[in-house]
Amino acid sequence: MGEARVSFRSWCVGVMLAGAVLPLMGAVEFKPPCVLATRVTIAPPGQPGTPMIVTGRVVDARDRPRAGIVIRVYHADARGIYGTNNGWLKTDSLGRYEVRTTRSGGTPAHIHFIVNNRNEELRFAGEGKRTSGRPDWMNPPIVVASGPGDSFALYRPVKQDRDGVEHVVRDFRLK
Repeated sequence: MGEARVSFRSWCVGVMLAGAVLPLMGAVEFKPPCVLATRVTIAPPGQPGTPMIVTGRVVDARDRPRAGIVIRVYHADARGIYGTNNGWLKTDSLGRYEVRTTRSGGTPAHIHFIVNNRNEELRFAGEGKRTSGRPDWMNPPIVVASGPGDSFALYRPVKQDRDGVEHVVRDFRLK
């Protein structure tokens, strides 16, 4: 049996390829920048898609606002490709945050949030769960019940203003 060896040059090429491929998968910026704002714009200028503003708050188990919680947010662009829509922010003194972006193009459309090292998602009410190869009639729209505590739900309603900007509220409760 021969010993498997990887030359330094092969290793460097592999690292360079990983550096080119991982950003395409949304796996960029693993470390937050030194200075974080409570509002972030993650869609690059001129990106096609419907403008969207996601707001919310982070609270503890007793519904008290949590200030300074670091959040990583990312999603696919309108074509369904990861890599350009990502960023970091932190909550303000009342636990609030704001993300400005364009509507994601995943199936179904969704936005990823990493809050306090926990992976969370935001999905949009009225869109069915898409399963490849299944016709639309087998993917019924998701309906969000209204009532207290709704804003913590995975599926959230989308409201559009007069300018065509979509607005969504997604809150997170820490355990």
